[in-house]
Order: sequence, then structure tokens, then C-alpha cells
Amino acid sequence: MSVTVAVSPRAAALVEAAAPRIAALARHPVWASLRDRTSLVRFMESHVYCVWDFMSLLKALQGLTTGVGVPWRPVGDATVRRLVNEIVLAEESDRLPDGRVAAHFELYLAAMDDAGASAAVVRRFLDALPVAGAAGGHAAAVRRAAAAAGVPAAAADFMASTFAVIDRGRPWEIAAAFGIGREQAIPDMFAASLAAVGREARCGLFAEYLERHVELDGDEHGPMMLELIDALCGADETRWAEAQAVALAALEARARLWDALESPG
Repeated sequence: MSVTVAVSPRAAALVEAAAPRIAALARHPVWASLRDRTSLVRFMESHVYCVWDFMSLLKALQGLTTGVGVPWRPVGDATVRRLVNEIVLAEESDRLPDGRVAAHFELYLAAMDDAGASAAVVRRFLDALPVAGAAGGHAAAVRRAAAAAGVPAAAADFMASTFAVIDRGRPWEIAAAFGIGREQAIPDMFAASLAAVGREARCGLFAEYLERHVELDGDEHGPMMLELIDALCGADETRWAEAQAVALAALEARARLWDALESPG
């Protein structure tokens, strides 16, 4: 299902500002480096943390813009709630083409098993996270859990940049990191990876994960997030400036991660 959204001039300008960095991510040499199963496994064992913190951004946005507490009360704008909850539904419990229902993170873990990648470190990382709340903020807790589990340094840095945005608690910034830094960037990146990954590296479930996001993010979630950012920023010039700064920083953080994975040191 394709979603048609009338993009406001401000949202269009935000996409235009991000376009060169999005294009650079799609052209990044990390994709050409995935020539065999060994290189794919190494990539997946770091990229899995992007898949996890993608959901953390989305759930942070849901917590700030919808009624998730008990006793329940309506929160904010109903259109914003609808957009956020529709995206959460697909990302946390997607109905896949074969009829299965799974979170995309769960699909990625299955793809890791299919490719022969180890999910042991990411599972240790999840076990090391606090159940609720975190002294010193979420970013500090994620750093501690990553160090305890042995998460690759570049992936830990990427997550720290994400959780610094979450800790500020500004819905328009979180929406920009998610909507521009992820949903606008992912279709081109993943289409490039599908085209570039060598035959010896191909893994059926990994390709399924990529194809699902090219379709879902490009046709539905990307346009929906532009509408959401527009609603959260409104006519507030400061919010638009903050959203753009966060969006560009999120894309730059992804580029640094790809640099590290393409050129291991």
C-alpha cells in the first residue's frame, strides 16, 4: 500500500537538506565490501544494533506523543497518535508476506541465524540493559550495557548518538532522527545493498528483511513520518532548525558506522 502525503514546503526543505547525505549513504563502499558470507556476518553483527535502536527511537516517540500510561489519558494530537501507532504496529508486529507476524528486530535475528552470524553479544547486551529507568540517562545505561556485553565500539558509538537524542525528550527531534535519519535513508541504502551484495554473501532472510524495508519505508512510513514531523514542528522555526540539525547528525552517525565496517581497524 502506497501512502500519498501532501508534503509541506518546510518538510520538503528538510528532505532536500538531507538528500546529499542520504545519497552518500546509498553509494557507500560498505555495500561493495559484502562480497562473501564472512563479510556479511561481520556487517550483521554490528548492524543489528541499528535495528534495535531504530525501535528504541520509535518507542520513545510513542511514549511522548500517545497515551501509554495507566491510568490512561488522551495525549496530544489525535493525528500524531494515529501516525505513530500505525508505524509501531508494522515495526513491532509486522505481518510478513508468508503470513508470519514478527517485529523487524526479530526478523533480523532470524536472518543472523540464517547467515551464520552470532546473536550472542546482542542478547547479552539486551540482558545487561536496565528494566526501567536509568541513573544518568538512557545513553549512559546503553554505554554501560554495551561495554559489559562486548558490543563493537563503532556500534556502541552509534547507539550513544541515538540515545543522546532520546534523552533530550523533544518529540520533533526524535521524529527527525527516525523519519529522516532512518525512514528516508533506508530505502535507498537497502536497495543499494541488495544490488551490491555478492552472490556468495546472499542470505534469504537478510534479503527478505532488506526488501521489506525498501517497500514499507519507501511507500508508507517515509511519507507518514514527513507528515508527523510537520505536525510536531508546525510554525515553530526553532523546532524546524533543531529537527534539521538532528536529522543531519543522525545521517552523519550512520556514515561513521559504515566507515568503520568498511575499513575495520
